[in-house]
Amino acid sequence: KKFKLNYENSGQWHIGFMGQDIQNLTTGTIFNNSLVDHDTNGSITGVQYEELVALELKVIQEQQATINKICSKNATLCQ
Repeated sequence: KKFKLNYENSGQWHIGFMGQDIQNLTTGTIFNNSLVDHDTNGSITGVQYEELVALELKVIQEQQATINKICSKNATLCQ
């Protein structure tokens, strides 16, 4: 789920992911809480986007490999 934030009514809009959603996706994986920031109370305060990029690229590579496999079996799908 994405969100748009007008940070402290500054007029500067930011687009991103909800930290809670990222944590839910990574709970129980090797990433666990490493992709989100927490305050001293343990509340999620942000997303570690620089860490998220590598994960996203890996998923894109795997997805492209699947597409290539499908295309090699049925070229008409990939015209």
